[in-house]
Amino acid sequence: MPAPTRSEAAEVFQQAIVSAARIAGPRPAVLSNRLADDVRVGLRRWIGSNFLVPDRHTRGRGALVELHHDGSVVVCVDVSTHLAAGDDTAVDTLVLRTVTQEAVTLADTHRLHRAPDTAVEITATVATTSTDRRLLPFDYDFGRMEVVEETRRPKRLLPSSSELAPNADDEALRECAFELASGLLHQFGMDLRR
Repeated sequence: MPAPTRSEAAEVFQQAIVSAARIAGPRPAVLSNRLADDVRVGLRRWIGSNFLVPDRHTRGRGALVELHHDGSVVVCVDVSTHLAAGDDTAVDTLVLRTVTQEAVTLADTHRLHRAPDTAVEITATVATTSTDRRLLPFDYDFGRMEVVEETRRPKRLLPSSSELAPNADDEALRECAFELASGLLHQFGMDLRR
C-alpha cells in the first residue's frame, strides 16, 4: 500500500473534523483546530501538533495527532491544561470523553482511506510521566470545573480497548467511544452516562 500524500492526510483530517462534529453533537471540539493546521511529515507518518515545534506552540491545550502510513493513528492530548490539582495530576473528564470520540472518528476516517474493508482495534489510556502522583478527575459542576468527589484516585489507568467493524456507522462510532471512555472513567469509580 503506497504512503498517503500530504493532501490525502489533510483530507483525512478535514473529513474527521466534520464527522466528529456530526457524531459528538453540541460538545466543544478539542482536536479541530489542531487537525486543521498544516500537517508535517514524520518518519512514515503525517503529524499535526501544536507542541513539538517551538514555532507552533500555543498557550492552549497541547495536542499531537499522527497518521501512520501503515494505517495506525496516534492521538495525544494534555488532559490537565488549566487545572490545578496540587500534588496530583488533574484529568479533565470532559476533554477525555471528547477526545475519545474524536480519536475514534479519526481512526475510522483514516481506515476508510487506507483499507476500508478491515476492522480497527482501538486502545485508549491516560499516560503520565510521574508514577508517584495520583490522577484526580475533574468535571463540570454548575458551570465550572471541580474535582469529582468520592472517586478513586489511582496512580495510573489501565488501557481501555474496543474494536470497530469495517461497516461502522455513526452509532457504532459513538458506542466505541463510549466503551473506551467508560473503561477509563470506571477506574476512577465514575459511571459515564449516555
